[in-house]
Amino acid sequence: MAVGRPLTALSVLCACAVLVGCDSGSGQVLDVSGTPVLVGERTDSGGDALLSGPLTDVGGCLGVGDMVVVWPAGTSVTTDGPATVDVPGRPSAALGDPVDVGGGVALEPGERRSNHEVAGVVVPAACAEKGVWVAASAS
Repeated sequence: MAVGRPLTALSVLCACAVLVGCDSGSGQVLDVSGTPVLVGERTDSGGDALLSGPLTDVGGCLGVGDMVVVWPAGTSVTTDGPATVDVPGRPSAALGDPVDVGGGVALEPGERRSNHEVAGVVVPAACAEKGVWVAASAS
């Protein structure tokens, strides 16, 4: 199977973020047990909607239920023990844990775009096709 440029660039981007913590635009791509965790740029705005469900792998990216999430700036990942996601102002969560995330939809499931940049981070195409939620920063 041939690998095209977008996949190669994504692989380099993810490896860069995992190995040295570099930024993608002004967002970041972190890693939790091999699953990319998309962290958006710092913003003062937020959505009023609520997304609830288990923390899951959605199309290869960390999400909630069936929706990929771009987590707020300051989100981190810990891997000493069970891999957990630490979102500022919220309890830590591991895969399968129930979570509530305020914010709003940035990409509807199946929405076609040539550019999948959301909140300063490039969302992998396989993840973007599942739909993307941008989490609001905790108050």
